[in-house]
Amino acid sequence: MDNRTRADRSRIIKTVITVIYACLTLYLVFCHETWADEAQPWLMAQELNLCGLLREASAKGHPYLLYLLVFPFAKAGAGIIILKILCWLSAVAAAAILCFYAPFSIWLKILMLSGAPFLYFFPIISRSYSLIPMLLFTAAAVYPGIYGDKIKKGFFFLYAATAIFIGQTHLVMTGLSYIMLAESLLIIKRKPESFSAAEKTACITASAAGFLLPLFQIIYGISLNNSFALYPFYTFVYHPVIFFFAGFLTPFIPGFISDRFILPAGISTGIYNPADSTFVAAAAAAACLIAVLILLKKLSRKDFFLCLAVLVSQLGIYMFVYPVIFPARIHCFTAALIFFFWRAFSRADTDKTVCRGSLRAALYVFFAMLILPGLWFACKDIVQPFSSAREMAEAIRKNLPEDAPVYVQYDVAEALVYELGKRPLLYNGGTPLKYSRLNEPVLESGEGTVWPKDGFYLVSMTETDSGSCLYKTRPAIKRGETFCLSYYGRNNEKGI
Repeated sequence: MDNRTRADRSRIIKTVITVIYACLTLYLVFCHETWADEAQPWLMAQELNLCGLLREASAKGHPYLLYLLVFPFAKAGAGIIILKILCWLSAVAAAAILCFYAPFSIWLKILMLSGAPFLYFFPIISRSYSLIPMLLFTAAAVYPGIYGDKIKKGFFFLYAATAIFIGQTHLVMTGLSYIMLAESLLIIKRKPESFSAAEKTACITASAAGFLLPLFQIIYGISLNNSFALYPFYTFVYHPVIFFFAGFLTPFIPGFISDRFILPAGISTGIYNPADSTFVAAAAAAACLIAVLILLKKLSRKDFFLCLAVLVSQLGIYMFVYPVIFPARIHCFTAALIFFFWRAFSRADTDKTVCRGSLRAALYVFFAMLILPGLWFACKDIVQPFSSAREMAEAIRKNLPEDAPVYVQYDVAEALVYELGKRPLLYNGGTPLKYSRLNEPVLESGEGTVWPKDGFYLVSMTETDSGSCLYKTRPAIKRGETFCLSYYGRNNEKGI
């Protein structure tokens, strides 16, 4: 078989893999039901002007990229399906870049795309995480054009731009964004003759903005959000590390009831104190990841230390700033790990002979380990309603009079707000809930709420009294979104 025939066959295989991936994940997208955190940016973009949107995004600890992307569509009156398609397209683009340009074997690429991050979390959950792989893989693909003696300026500017955008996806990506921006500045310093004065000024200015904007968002967010704060070191000694590594195998931890670990509440109440099984899962995932990092160190000491810095920065975010660990956030590091391996394999001076035997097997085992969690989440999503907001909205429409007041206490009802459409969901004396506003007691505990004197219906997240629920939903994955519809008579007496 000549080289041309071999190249044509390789392109066909890569195209088939990409198409299969796109079709499978698109099916899962249409099976997936919107939940609170996905509905949140869309509802905010519908209700707020641009300045208000960016302020609320900062208060929630979110950078701006996803909000700016959905803003024009939401204002134009489009449906939330646009958000889903944007996130899915981003994941498919990442898969295509990986298949056609990554210096990995075809089997390793298939393993990467079959695991939880790329089968489920990035393409299906419509959040800012979905944008990360496409940006990282674009940067990895152009990296050979900026590494070495000859600099391709187009590739360089694209690499620097993706570094800035990555910093605007999620807080946990701030460390990697800073590393990439620093690399861009070092390239300008190392090869000043490759750039004009105007290009240097533009790049340095943009890089400075890329450094300062996430820092501003963190400081501003801390001033607006009570739960987004600098926590003392003694609060978290080992919990973030345990839960971070255990999160790679989340569904297979006995007693697993949710897809997240909220560290402050968990440690104070004991709900999420790590059990023996959690330590076992964490140890298994950590051992595999350590073997993978050893391989990276043998391939490239520079990429190893930079990857380690990203890991430490993400754990630092969980420890001291934003202590909520989701599998999707954990897999932001998985995407970063692929990025650094991609760079290491792309270098002409890398000794690829070290990628043999047990070390090479560790790389395959790590990504194979993520397949079962991905299948677990995907199958759950297909069989059961993800958040059950659609089911509760339908129950309200069918069983309650149109003018019956329906109240809610918690901000995780944002998906229900979207599903109800024009029918208002009320709180605190009859105020329509448009989107969750942080630090309002009514959305946290209900304390200080002004309830109507006459009878009203209440959608709560838990069934407090036996038999008091008129209708109760059971979502596929419990994250506090179990909806219970109850009726309160005069003087707020609960009744059927």
